[in-house]
Amino acid sequence: MEIIAEYIKSAIKQLIGNKTRTLMTMLGIVIGIASVIIVIALGNGMSDYITTQLNNTLTSSGNIAIDPLKTTERITQEDMDDVKEKISELNGISPVYSESERTVKITTSRGTFLSTLSARSEGGLYAKGREMAAGTYFSRQQVDTLERVCVMMDTDADKIFGTRNCIGMPIELMVGSKSAEYTVIGLRQSDHSFLDMFNDANRDFYASIEIPYTSYGNDFDVNVDSMTLVEVYADVQVLNDVTKKAYQIIARNHDLAGSNAISSRITEGLADMFGSIIRNARYFMILVAIVSLVVGGIGIMNIMLVSVTERTREIGIRKSIGARTTAVMAQFLAESAFLSFIGGVLGIIVGIIISAIGCRILSFELRLSPAEVLLAGFFSIILGLFFGLYPARKAAGMKPIDALRNILTDGKNTRVRNILTMLGIIIGIMSVLLILVISDGYEEQMKLDLNKKASSIIIKVDPTKTEKFITRDLLSRLSEHYNGQIYGIDLVDTISADGQSVSYRGQEVTVNLFGDGNAILQENAMTLLKGRFYDFDELINGDYVCVIPENVATKIFGYSDILGKQLTISVKNKSHDFTVIGIIATSDWDISQENKNIYECYIPFITACDVLEIEPDEKLTEVKLIVDHDHVESALRGLASLVENMLDIRGLGAVRVSREDTMSGYDRIMSMIKYVGAVIAAISIIVGGIGIMNIMTVTVEERTREIGIRKSIGARTSYIMLQFLTETARLTLAGGFIGVVLGLALSFVVCRFIGFPFVVNPVAVLLVAGLSVLVGVFFGIAPAYKASKLKPIDALRTE
Repeated sequence: MEIIAEYIKSAIKQLIGNKTRTLMTMLGIVIGIASVIIVIALGNGMSDYITTQLNNTLTSSGNIAIDPLKTTERITQEDMDDVKEKISELNGISPVYSESERTVKITTSRGTFLSTLSARSEGGLYAKGREMAAGTYFSRQQVDTLERVCVMMDTDADKIFGTRNCIGMPIELMVGSKSAEYTVIGLRQSDHSFLDMFNDANRDFYASIEIPYTSYGNDFDVNVDSMTLVEVYADVQVLNDVTKKAYQIIARNHDLAGSNAISSRITEGLADMFGSIIRNARYFMILVAIVSLVVGGIGIMNIMLVSVTERTREIGIRKSIGARTTAVMAQFLAESAFLSFIGGVLGIIVGIIISAIGCRILSFELRLSPAEVLLAGFFSIILGLFFGLYPARKAAGMKPIDALRNILTDGKNTRVRNILTMLGIIIGIMSVLLILVISDGYEEQMKLDLNKKASSIIIKVDPTKTEKFITRDLLSRLSEHYNGQIYGIDLVDTISADGQSVSYRGQEVTVNLFGDGNAILQENAMTLLKGRFYDFDELINGDYVCVIPENVATKIFGYSDILGKQLTISVKNKSHDFTVIGIIATSDWDISQENKNIYECYIPFITACDVLEIEPDEKLTEVKLIVDHDHVESALRGLASLVENMLDIRGLGAVRVSREDTMSGYDRIMSMIKYVGAVIAAISIIVGGIGIMNIMTVTVEERTREIGIRKSIGARTSYIMLQFLTETARLTLAGGFIGVVLGLALSFVVCRFIGFPFVVNPVAVLLVAGLSVLVGVFFGIAPAYKASKLKPIDALRTE
């Protein structure tokens, strides 16, 4: 213990003896540790903030479904009461019935508006978070007594009533041809400040109305007593267990345990998705921040090598009087560890202060666990030991006779010093370029994957202003008008039919039919393995063709090469023969549903209308046209007038066209992560600059006599300063050039490995390289100024 205390005492003495050098060396560690602390604290705060925001407006839910084709059993109110009684972690349970905004209208004194309609029980309070801005959600008694009450978003009330003071006000709710008057009893709180970045700015207004499911069934002739689907709501952490327990209770109540007639599924909300994005981004930022710590560690190694060189004679004396090699090594390790420890402590303090200020400004909660703080301090010590190892070994390995003679290999020491100094700049430049290039590659890959989606034009016909619909004839005429530029169509809402039966080889398989446009392949980034997707003509004509995932082909036919084979699907007790024309890659959802014998099948939406006995020309009020990327802007011009003329509804203002931009929110998040990461990585360049200033200060001290001689024979102050600035710039320019080359090479390898395009922005590369030179010049000013201000007589007297 006494030996350790002696080592620490000696380390403090040596570090105090070189205050300026010590402070500059510690500054790199302080900045690095502070960066890590700030990233952790702000990352924790942001994660909590986003999760809270999303959980207050959205939810994660689980659902339990009974397949009506496989059993006559149905979910009852008694089942829901049983689940509520037996599962304490449950927040709520509710059946779910819904109507899309294209079939629901609400009328108030301010006019008629389109709306979505959700019919739930009292447990539906938890379907969109639990915060109510005013009033209450409907109660169990109101559900049981079929009261005509409704709940809406507070922001919708602004549009519908012009005020949020609307509790008790009536609205006329129309679904199809039936209508009923409901009374507003509650407003949900909507805090969409974060979600607004994901909304389409061109999207038409649709209100969101919730009513008791019993009132819905009674007023709009829907049989809600025969429930086949219920949702359970619980906190994300226990949702999986709650869903499993609810599934087991309902299955046991109906003697369906182990049967494929009942299934459960978890629908994760945006809170989970974005929580995952933020967590990954936080880990990424922490790794980037650690780079600046590594650069600071290189600075420690460099200064410790200088210290070893300066104390060569001292080392020789100590070894000649019996100091062991381990003792010399331990002394230098103690100095580097103590240096990084003090820097780490100061970095933690600075990081916590800046984090507290940042969290207050951003309205985040400061969340920093003691374990994270201790880990940062421990890491700083390990860093000092690691980067102090080489200088300590060099000191310990000196021969006493050479050390006493003070034999210095100045050329070699200078080269090592220059290499280590440049290494900090090299690592910083590499980090910044790696982040920028990989981020740009990711964005480019997204554009390649979603290029056709990014080039979609949405046509909307407002059913409150006209009774006309988007018809097959209209789509065909538009295709002819644009002479092939419209090469795909996609529905905003898929026409689907879940749980359809397919019998083959004596076994029964359930498929979910999805009737959509021919652009669904690109829209959902599917991978076509064999064959093709249905084309525009097959879509418009309503041909009986289908595209299925590979696992469906294997399950039904026993092999995947089934192009041209007939697939018989029973819908509403009628059999329909489809020709398989394409096979797509199996999705994660397909895999998760295999044990329930539930699969997917894609057919033209006109065909889906036919088998489901829906009139397609009286169905569509909104479609996406997938237009050639180079002709989107020209297609947008005049399209609304063209559609109005074709539908003969000129002057009503019933048609609106817009370009879809649903990925803009994700783009903003990725851009934010990219630029924040680049800034954090740039901190390592600054830490490298501090290392340059430290080394150049040492260089000035070593060359004091040379400076005195040069000034005594007439060298100007400006010339001395320019010389040292030139040396600094040369170091950083060399480091910057090597960093750019290695950064681009590493980025190329990483992009190839990940599968992203290798995208290089020349302007960004020049800016990064220029930044390295500016950093070198900036941090070289103080040492150069110090050299230029030395008085010749004082400089010549130096030893």
